[in-house]
Amino acid sequence: MQIHRLPVLADNYIFLLHDEETNQAAVVDPTQAEPVLVRLKALGAELTQILITHHHWDHVGGNRLLLEHFPAAVVSGGAEDWGRIPGQQVALQGGERISFGEREAQVFFVPGHTRGHLAYYFLRAGHSRGRSRLARPEKCQKKCQKKCQGESRPIFQGLESFFVAIRFLREAVGGCLKGHRLKW
Repeated sequence: MQIHRLPVLADNYIFLLHDEETNQAAVVDPTQAEPVLVRLKALGAELTQILITHHHWDHVGGNRLLLEHFPAAVVSGGAEDWGRIPGQQVALQGGERISFGEREAQVFFVPGHTRGHLAYYFLRAGHSRGRSRLARPEKCQKKCQKKCQGESRPIFQGLESFFVAIRFLREAVGGCLKGHRLKW
């Protein structure tokens, strides 16, 4: 699986995942459709999945246009965000697994920045645990000047989930894929 990082806006990244064997693509948090469409055309790939970490406009802004170009693409996001993510068809919970190409991703429920925030940890092909990456665009930390939603208990539970994800990351090559260019 190739991972293409597409910079957009002042501080966002879109991640395009390309399975070279099937020539299928998945996109994580498509802020805008245009950069994704350009890269898909260059790759000659078909978009089959749109994975959303949370409902904010700078993570879902390209959903509708991408679905116009690829109506069979499946939009997945958190169950807590149902009705807030344009085109969402699949409501994910922490602990579930999703498939893309020959890979599986573990879904982590990590509320904090938003009440329904998800993280995706892509496992190495053919392994139940292994080297890959976690696509988690934002972490709610002191230096992040964005407001967190919700009460403290779900945020604490989200941090517990995040620390479980960090244990997986210790085995990962390349670590975390952040969706914002934030200085920590």
